[in-house]
Amino acid sequence: MIRATTQFQTSQNSGVTYGAPYSLPISTREHNYGILKVETLATQEVPEPQSLASHFVMTCDRSGSMGYGGNDFGWKTGTTKMEFLKQTLRNMVRWLSEQADKTFYLTIIAFDDVVEIPIEYQEITSDNVDETIKTIDKMYARNTTNIELALSRANEIIEKYAAAELSQSHIFMTDGEITAGSSNISILKSNINYDLFQSFIGYGTDHNIKLLKDLSSDIKSDYYFVESMENTGMVYGEIVHNILNNLINQANIIMRDGVEIYNYYENKWQTELQIGSLPSDASKTYHIRYAWSKHGRSTRSIYKNPMALEFDINYIHLDPNVSTTQYYDSNVTDRENDDFNDLRGRLAEKYMWRLRTLQLLFQAGLSESERPANLRTELKTFLKSMRGYIERHDLDEDPFMKNLCDDIYISLRAFHSYIGNMFICARQTSQGRQRAYNMVDIDELVPNQNIMAPPIRARGGNHHVRFTIPSDDEDDDYDLSTETTTPYVGIQQSQLMRTLSSQPVV
Repeated sequence: MIRATTQFQTSQNSGVTYGAPYSLPISTREHNYGILKVETLATQEVPEPQSLASHFVMTCDRSGSMGYGGNDFGWKTGTTKMEFLKQTLRNMVRWLSEQADKTFYLTIIAFDDVVEIPIEYQEITSDNVDETIKTIDKMYARNTTNIELALSRANEIIEKYAAAELSQSHIFMTDGEITAGSSNISILKSNINYDLFQSFIGYGTDHNIKLLKDLSSDIKSDYYFVESMENTGMVYGEIVHNILNNLINQANIIMRDGVEIYNYYENKWQTELQIGSLPSDASKTYHIRYAWSKHGRSTRSIYKNPMALEFDINYIHLDPNVSTTQYYDSNVTDRENDDFNDLRGRLAEKYMWRLRTLQLLFQAGLSESERPANLRTELKTFLKSMRGYIERHDLDEDPFMKNLCDDIYISLRAFHSYIGNMFICARQTSQGRQRAYNMVDIDELVPNQNIMAPPIRARGGNHHVRFTIPSDDEDDDYDLSTETTTPYVGIQQSQLMRTLSSQPVV
């Protein structure tokens, strides 16, 4: 059910790093760095589950700030956040109603400081789609925000309709801070069933990133940051695709005999890595390394006596009749013999740039007191070196390398903003988890001409201001990509994401 292959750099150098023009960004003096690629079956090859219906529980913030639009709080459009949310729900209902071969149930929980359930466990069909949309249209923004009450009510609904033949998932969206109810993380998490897919979406830059990251810390949970109202449907599309096409759960890679695998989230090398759930038709690539000493006194023996690389992948498959452990024995050989079909034969090299990007994103996401003192200079030097590598190897149109450059550029932009960590975290998570959606709108990180800009958020008397970034820190010659999907997006994923974003707001 899973195919796994490896590829290594297999060329030891003197240990120089990215400071020299066009050199690779990771020293290979001590280790041979490589990549491990995991692929799942194509969707059309996966047997259909027997009579399995899906229940989406959508918990939607309708507090007063959802009524803001125009230039309020950094939003560029005259349409309110609530309208964009409702349009995404309309598109989702229409799409669900068109899937004639599947059964879908929908619950919508609208919350502020009280909870209402305008739609509860309603099957979505072509016959009732218009009435369902009319119900959605009646939602409006008001009052304050009680997340404890919303999570508790969602959990009650999930328990109420739990059944062996029903797959349930929960999508939670908020644009702000808790202003009513408990803010104790333990109490909040006690109202969440982590056996299900739980997706927590922070809508705009007013939400509490620490809260949503804490709530989504489980292996089957995810945190998303939607920086632009227009991209709401893109995020919902990725989430819905992964839920409906889920193939394996609790996947765990175990490396053998001194080989290590990189954990981007903790910036550590480990012998085991939990990769969680994977949908069908997925392709994920992970960084691995081993000490050159494994080849004996001469590393040149790699070409004469290929080394066996052993590892296991354990997982829980949806079909209990399918084996849940697969063993692999791959040979470390010359790159010319791999099966990665890279256009220029440089895939292992390009992933070394990705590895260093992930390491720097981790450091950029630390608190100001924890970051290395020269990190900003290091980011600028690294971006310059990576762009030089791209130019030298004619990779200007390579979306993979462009995505890495964008990650570093946005991290540089985020340094002088009180909301910077939100943007860095979004890029780090998207790159580390190889997601389909990319946050690209950084208008709230762009410096102003004045020392202090007008407030970009105001709630309960708290006013936050944007500070000017010194002009000598600008990278004026860099063009940030506007592509909201990453190089890791699948065809089906992309189609659904754009479907949920396609309809005009009415």
